[in-house]
Amino acid sequence: MPETSARPEAAIHSDSSRENRRLFMLELIQRIVYEATGKEGITYDTDFVQDLALNSFDIMSIVSAFEVHFDTEIPTRDVWQLHQVKDVIAYMKERGIEEP
Repeated sequence: MPETSARPEAAIHSDSSRENRRLFMLELIQRIVYEATGKEGITYDTDFVQDLALNSFDIMSIVSAFEVHFDTEIPTRDVWQLHQVKDVIAYMKERGIEEP
């Protein structure tokens, strides 16, 4: 009987769930950045300074909005390591801060 490369349904569901959380986080970041700065067109690879030309005030406004939304504190030393949207998503995930 030939082997199949099909993955178990649980693994497929897990990948789907993970992608849904990632998409939710992207949409949340898009909304927060828009509300704080009026900037649109944000993707996973968007660089806050290079692509959006955000200044330190804009960055701190975004960080404050995240802190309020997730009821957490993001230390300033960590903020300057978050250059792209995908960095923010990874940072939040590493700290267990993610929504469905």
